Amino acid sequence: LLVIPGGILLAVSTLEGSSYGGGLGGLLLIIGLPLAIALALMLTIQFAFIGYELTLNHKPGRSALAASRALVKGRWWATLWRYLIPRMVFGFFATLVLLVAIAAVTILLTSITNAGIESSARIAEVFINIAASAVTILILPIITIADYYLFDSLRKA
Repeated sequence: LLVIPGGILLAVSTLEGSSYGGGLGGLLLIIGLPLAIALALMLTIQFAFIGYELTLNHKPGRSALAASRALVKGRWWATLWRYLIPRMVFGFFATLVLLVAIAAVTILLTSITNAGIESSARIAEVFINIAASAVTILILPIITIADYYLFDSLRKA
């Protein structure tokens, strides 16, 4: 919603050929986009624990929203870092594992395949998708456990 006025003004100014309106629309977009990202991040952290409130504490919809927001209230920055750091650490290791898998498949296919470049690329694509799915399957439970521990520590504090 924060980028819509700038986008509309930019589009209308472009159609009319107005450089001032286009400049103002671009300026509104430059201001609105970081504000939209900041608002999205703020709401993401405030409502990150809705699922736990719904399932573990048996709270209905709006009560779960309010409870998740109450958990984070006054501790937003600490919750942000404790929410992001596990994702960054495990994401880094997942990326490394995936890169090693991609390199291994590429080297293996290059050395043993005589089927041609197009067939090798298709085979590599299948193996890379399987590797990406496997890494995701392994990482998601770890991140879910980290989120639960964060939820539990916020609830007990």
